[in-house]
Amino acid sequence: MPSPNALYVGAVSPVSTKYDLTVDDPAFDLSTATGGRLQVSFASGETATWECTLSPVPPDVSIQPSRVRLTRLHDAADLPEGSEGTLRIFPEVDLPASAAPVRGQAAIVQVIRDWT
Repeated sequence: MPSPNALYVGAVSPVSTKYDLTVDDPAFDLSTATGGRLQVSFASGETATWECTLSPVPPDVSIQPSRVRLTRLHDAADLPEGSEGTLRIFPEVDLPASAAPVRGQAAIVQVIRDWT
């Protein structure tokens, strides 16, 4: 069975990617976030933007100033044929008090040909 940090070509919902973004700087209040996305860099050099929903990081019942979960429910276009290899995912969150999105550290995910 593949690593839990692996996705497969053609993955679709209910398959999802979740990223828990945490900040230490009180100047960035994630509870005011108005949008979020994952900026994706494929092994081929191509890039994509996956829009996400924002939610609390369990066990929180609401988004906290220091942490938020970004979730992408995948559609077939997210991981097309030829996207196998290492994927770098950078989370971004829009905050009203920030001119540019707040960007988190990259997560590394493997994209495999199939789940078997």
